[in-house]
Amino acid sequence: MKIGRFSKMGHVSVDTVRHYIDLGLVVPEKIGAHFEFDELCSKDLAHVLQLKDMGFQLKEIQRIFAMIRLGAATPKSEVTYIIEEFQERIRAIESEENVLAMRKNTIHAKLEELKALTFKESVEIGVSLNQLSLLACRKCKSSYVPIDAHIQKSYIIEGQLGCNCGTILEVKRGIVVGDTFFKKPSSKMDLNMQEAYEDYVKTTDQDFLDELYKSMDWIKKKINNRENGGSNLLELGVGSGMFLRHFINDLNQQDVYIAVDHDYERLLSLKAMLEANGVEKKLLLICSDFLSMPLIENVADIVLDLSGSVHYAFDHNEPLLPLISPWVKSETFVMGAYIVFDHLYKNEDDSIRCEQVFNVNGIKDIYAKSRIEIIEDSLSPVISGGGKYEEMYQVGKNMRAYRSYGVYKEI
Repeated sequence: MKIGRFSKMGHVSVDTVRHYIDLGLVVPEKIGAHFEFDELCSKDLAHVLQLKDMGFQLKEIQRIFAMIRLGAATPKSEVTYIIEEFQERIRAIESEENVLAMRKNTIHAKLEELKALTFKESVEIGVSLNQLSLLACRKCKSSYVPIDAHIQKSYIIEGQLGCNCGTILEVKRGIVVGDTFFKKPSSKMDLNMQEAYEDYVKTTDQDFLDELYKSMDWIKKKINNRENGGSNLLELGVGSGMFLRHFINDLNQQDVYIAVDHDYERLLSLKAMLEANGVEKKLLLICSDFLSMPLIENVADIVLDLSGSVHYAFDHNEPLLPLISPWVKSETFVMGAYIVFDHLYKNEDDSIRCEQVFNVNGIKDIYAKSRIEIIEDSLSPVISGGGKYEEMYQVGKNMRAYRSYGVYKEI
């Protein structure tokens, strides 16, 4: 019979049959350019698969076959050899069973430790009355005061804030809701936040995850190297809070973390996750477009540009950083993490409008235009792949992670 029929009868692939032929485990007759398989070939294949099911490696199977074939005239010696091989395999299995049993016991012990862990009780995150001083009307620059608000333990959970010109700012479930004209959907996460994180880790290329962690850890260490606390950290495009979750335990008690995103639902999911974990830090969650943030001028001591510029570049011709000057001051630090490419593909649907954000030289030009002096930067090796949640994945070749640390000058 031909190789196709033989492979189907043996329930293996044609490539597997060819591999066994190369190893001498199956020895068909070659007639012209084709192999012909007989009953002996079928028996050999069945024997190979049986030995594999027993746990023998192909090299071990080759030795067993050699003994059987070469020792056909001395069956007693052949059987003795195979008995020894089988006994050795049993000993190996017993050793593996002992190792597995120890691993199982270790996992059970760790599992019980995890079950016994206690966590902080849930908290409710709102707008602290002390943080009202950071908010300002975009029209008249006046401060906001509560005019119809539900206040719980000095936090505004629901209600309205008003200013002198009559502008109203909503607080919905502890989130400040400003102007959100930018309606581009930012999330592919149809799952809840925790499930989405798990799915993200499972479906994203490991190289990408490694560089993401390195970027977050690099920025965290830069922030932690500050001489003083009491800073206002402004993150543009907090999204699902990947960096905030990584950094939250390092946030100084005097710091205020201002997390801005145009997607209210994602902010709400992030807030629920932080509340469930008993996070008690100074957080100010704002749902707003970046250029409409209801914040006082010169509010930021540190700007975190981890996804804001990237998402802004998909729908705007101009880069984001030069446009946020009202909220920064001289000596404001900026920490940036970007995905860059050696070359962008032809963008047929014009989904990327500001290509500068996707290459190193372009980002350096943006920093220069924004009067940001780069103190330190780094560029990763080429990243092999991305994932389904990464909007920028496959928009170019030779993808890398670029990290930058700089300071605003002469704002």
